[in-house]
Amino acid sequence: PRALLMFGNPDYEWLADPSGQVSMAAARAVYKAFGIEDRCGYSIEGKHGHCQLPKSQYPELEAFIDRFLLGRQGVDTHCTKSSLENLDISRWISWWGSNKPVLAPMP
Repeated sequence: PRALLMFGNPDYEWLADPSGQVSMAAARAVYKAFGIEDRCGYSIEGKHGHCQLPKSQYPELEAFIDRFLLGRQGVDTHCTKSSLENLDISRWISWWGSNKPVLAPMP
């Protein structure tokens, strides 16, 4: 799979960043199964305007550009930065591999 970096801004509820974080954490689990977890990352941070990238998120973007567009080796692209609470994704992925896609009850 190609490299994938998602940015979020939880200040705008309609962007649904909690679901984005769960989705990206699940995607990272898939990438990890293929041994390429460093190609999938996310950076979710608020306190900036909609559709703007604050300077605090430049390092994640620059790392992905350096490694995957410019081909520079040795660039750390492990990124799971979020200002949201640590969301438990097990409810969404615990059935994987069972052929029974059933969500566990909400806690």
